Amino acid sequence: EMRVRFIPDDESGNQVIGQLCYYTSPDGINWPGPPTCLKPGPVRLDLGLLQDNRYVRFEGKNVVIDDLRASIYLYKMSTSLTVPSPPYPDIQSAIDAAQNGDQIVVADGTYRGSGNTELRFHGKNITVMSENGPKNCIIDCQKQYPGVVFDGHETAQAVLDGFTIREARGSPGSGIMIANGSPTISNCWLESCKSQGTDQMGRGGGLYCEAGAPLIRDCVFVANTAGSDVYGGQGGAVYLAPNAFARLERCRILLNRADQGGAIYVAGPSPYSEPQ
Repeated sequence: EMRVRFIPDDESGNQVIGQLCYYTSPDGINWPGPPTCLKPGPVRLDLGLLQDNRYVRFEGKNVVIDDLRASIYLYKMSTSLTVPSPPYPDIQSAIDAAQNGDQIVVADGTYRGSGNTELRFHGKNITVMSENGPKNCIIDCQKQYPGVVFDGHETAQAVLDGFTIREARGSPGSGIMIANGSPTISNCWLESCKSQGTDQMGRGGGLYCEAGAPLIRDCVFVANTAGSDVYGGQGGAVYLAPNAFARLERCRILLNRADQGGAIYVAGPSPYSEPQ
């Protein structure tokens, strides 16, 4: 930012045409044109998004520059990470490498085992999405592991989008467990997941939520179960603890089972919207 003032070139005060133009260069050697010319008065030079060095060269005559100030604004460019790829053989390795604002795109396929189950965002506001939707991108927990865990105070900018999570096991929660987080879960299918406590009641076969306000939209819950022969279960598809403030939008809940709340169990005055 600066103020440009043109001045006469002789003592008589005759009006003259002043001029001030500038060029920019990434290296200080090559100066591509044409230059940008300025009018008198307060002006601001917008040098655009700087990903390298930026040099400025002025050319002119009969001009005074006052009140020159420089401001630098730093912006982080979001990055797209692809799974699988040589740096990221599994989903968790990409999550661990990602920074806030990044996007992880998971290719079509079935993902199993360590690094692809019990996924944790670690509080990062990132998007983890499938390339072509839940029919083509499956997290198969093989009746051994939970699917995805949000327990790092994630916000709505932490997004899980477009996965099938099936055959998950965990307690509490199985397919998706949310504790101290408010992520966005979009276009996910939770199938045949089971929350089976070894010494307590199973809760939230498909999804379990406490101490958070997640948005669950356009998701499908099919054939999920909470409980066992010894201990009962609550919330075959979804369990909401008393301090959960979940919002469900346009979700389908089919063929889920539990002793209490085969579809949704609300343990207290938790406000939520009915699935549509």
